[in-house]
Amino acid sequence: MILRAADEDLSMLVRLEAELFGTDAWSEASLLAELDAPGRLVLVATSEVGAVVGYAVTLVAGDVADLLRIGVDPAHQRQGLASDLLDKSRTEAASEGATRMLLEVSAANAPAIEFYRAHQFVTLDRRPAYYRDGTDALIMQRLLPDPS
Repeated sequence: MILRAADEDLSMLVRLEAELFGTDAWSEASLLAELDAPGRLVLVATSEVGAVVGYAVTLVAGDVADLLRIGVDPAHQRQGLASDLLDKSRTEAASEGATRMLLEVSAANAPAIEFYRAHQFVTLDRRPAYYRDGTDALIMQRLLPDPS
């Protein structure tokens, strides 16, 4: 099930963020701020027992939605949850007036790039040495359907 995140999801979000992003993980304070920040959409995917097993964070500003984070617990990957989270994020962003979605992804993260391409994202540009490890970032975009 995919729902909007609530304050009680914070501890599970912090755990997942640390597991998935290591030294680049957002802090608990940063994640808490995302839950209530204007224009933010934080979605969680939950297991049958209600545990958070995936999440997506999107910022909608005018006609642009920025996918800031998406991740799925390794034990639940390859089950379509990332696709479901992305689809729901796109639908919600379009309903709030966004006409396109942007994201940044490490140029070294071939599986993620392939995932985004499979979801009709195209590469717009490259940011050299964008990440802490010196890796370039690819800026990718997908147009969003009109929600009407």
